[in-house]
Parts: sequence; C-alpha cells; structure tokens
Amino acid sequence: MLAPGSGSLNNVESDCVHRLCKKGKPDEEPCWFPGGLPLTYVPVPTPELERPFGNPSCSHCKEFCSGHYTKPEKLWQHIADGGALSKASPPSCIIVDAYTKEKAIPSEDTIQEIAKNVQLPIAEVVMWLEHLQQICVNRKKVD
Repeated sequence: MLAPGSGSLNNVESDCVHRLCKKGKPDEEPCWFPGGLPLTYVPVPTPELERPFGNPSCSHCKEFCSGHYTKPEKLWQHIADGGALSKASPPSCIIVDAYTKEKAIPSEDTIQEIAKNVQLPIAEVVMWLEHLQQICVNRKKVD
C-alpha cells in the first residue's frame, strides 16, 4: 500500500493486496452512470444563488419557489475551477436537529426558517416534522 507522500496512485506495487496497488490507477475513472460524474465526487446540497427561496421570478415553480439546489454538473465544474463547497448539512439533518431542539413541532416562524434552510415547501417541512413527532409518540408507547 502507498505510504503518505510516497508517490502517485499510478505506481504499481505487486506485493500489496489492494487491486489499485497491484494494477495501478485505471485509465478512465469510474462514473456514477455512463457519461456521468466520477465516483470520487459526492454531491453536497448547495443552494443555487440564482434561484433562492422565495424567488418571485422563478420560471420553474408554478406557485411559491422554495429555492433550488445547484445541479451536480454545475457544482462539479465550480469545484474543478477551484471553488469551495459550502458547509451545508443534508436537509434531513437540519429538520431532525430543529425538531430535537424544540422537542416538538416548532413555531410557524421557525418552520419558515427551516424551509428556507432546506429549500423545501413549508408543507413538506411540516409533513417531516409531524413524521418525527409520530415517531416519538410511537416510541413512548413501546417504552
């Protein structure tokens, strides 16, 4: 196996058990799907600045725009051009954290803020919060 700083992954080490070490780095990097992004890239939910939460001129949304995430290809290009990733948490974590903090379904103002942070319609955020509340109720029945 390669020790840190010992060279590139293209070096072949036949005495190592790892396939990558024995055969070397493949000529073509494996992708998520044909013509897609490489497996080494894991998309991070990154809000798209051009289409934010509450955007009144969004051409994709029929009613209220709850915001949009940057498409993986555009985010990949941003990173390839030297840009940085946001430190965003997955939407599910944001909703669970908000519910855990309140230990109940939060106020309408807090729900509005959560919806803005996770870029989901308010009705969907309420649905997920009600789901978490039902899980708590069901767990109390078991205990």
